[in-house]
Amino acid sequence: MLQAMFAGVSGLQAHQTKMNVIGDNISNVNTIGYKSARVSFQDQMSQTLRAASAPGKNGGGENPAQVGLGVTLGSVDTIETQGNLQSTGKMTDMAIQGNGYFTVTDGRTMQYTRDGGFDLDSSGTLVNPATGQKLLGYQADAFGNIDTSAPITPSSSLRVPIGMLTDAKQTQNMSFTGNLDAASAVNSTAGTLSGNLGAGSPGAQVQSTMTIYDNLGNSHTVQTTFLNPTTPDAAHTAAGATQQWDMTVKVDGTTVYDTTDAVTFPSASKVYYDSGTSKWEYMTNTPAFVATNPSVLSLDGTATPNSGKKIPSLNGSAAMPMTIDLSALTNTVSAAAVTSGADGQAGTSPLWGASQQVYDSLGVGHLITFKYTRVPISATDPASAKARWNWVASENGSQIANQFSGKSSSTCPHKASRHSESLFLNSSFEQAGK
Repeated sequence: MLQAMFAGVSGLQAHQTKMNVIGDNISNVNTIGYKSARVSFQDQMSQTLRAASAPGKNGGGENPAQVGLGVTLGSVDTIETQGNLQSTGKMTDMAIQGNGYFTVTDGRTMQYTRDGGFDLDSSGTLVNPATGQKLLGYQADAFGNIDTSAPITPSSSLRVPIGMLTDAKQTQNMSFTGNLDAASAVNSTAGTLSGNLGAGSPGAQVQSTMTIYDNLGNSHTVQTTFLNPTTPDAAHTAAGATQQWDMTVKVDGTTVYDTTDAVTFPSASKVYYDSGTSKWEYMTNTPAFVATNPSVLSLDGTATPNSGKKIPSLNGSAAMPMTIDLSALTNTVSAAAVTSGADGQAGTSPLWGASQQVYDSLGVGHLITFKYTRVPISATDPASAKARWNWVASENGSQIANQFSGKSSSTCPHKASRHSESLFLNSSFEQAGK
């Protein structure tokens, strides 16, 4: 009888605990970050009145006779489900959607909570006003950058210096000082051929080589070959043409122009001596001499009689255009011989860069990267220019201005002048290779 009473009392005690937990859940219905709990029960040790027996030859086995001694508390579990988010209108209140906890500290140890009810103390530090614990996290630097790889420690409190910041001031001017290396490589843009394609050179084959440089300073060997000299067919050539040669151009062994390969270069023109201008020129299939720059071969990738493929890329450089001028070649009755040369120079890297942090009218930082590229001086550049550098400004890899855009300007000390927004170094600029 007493055992039955004790079992009933254990049930009352266990369910009393459950009622306590339910009451606690109800009372904390408006507690920030509170997670409800549930109770689970388990039976107590049972008393065995008769042990189990195994089946015999003539009969089956018997189950044990056991009487439980009541119930006991198994566990009180916290239910970690997402609560409903509510707007409080307070700027320092926060909530977490999904998994995670706020990390707080009392200055000695770090603890975790879902309670996002924070406020600013007198020093501008985010704290829980009920406990005084400081909120921990990643503090942005002066440029607004946040290093999420830094460890979180009890000293990683978050401070919001309200009233201690100055008004945002937009960047208006930027300047660079330093030296652009005069020994930097300059890419080639033009080659010239001189000498004689002799009228008395039947069956001759004349070759000439020159070295050029691409936009990264890589050197390339350009080989020009004239072959198959003959008198042109007057019925199929322009008036005044007295002699013709086939012409091939190879760059590092790759053919970029070939009048003997009509399949690959269907528009390529032989070179003809124009007795009217006393120059070697290219001809259209009209037939007529090319109207614009008839003595210039343009390796620019277009399909005209005096155009060929671009200079191939090398070691990361870009394929680039170039011209070869034949206007200095003569046509006399003597042995054919041709020499060649090109602009550009070898040297150190023709690419230089610099970065500068600037700020917009809202105080947001922007990292602007400038890239300067050494390029040849052109005929339209200032007469005093000794070097030319084009520039490009970009942010996060996207170009925002260059020397042609007119959206920005580049300045340089040492009496540098600007023309079409490119940077030119005149004779007073230090030209030391530094």
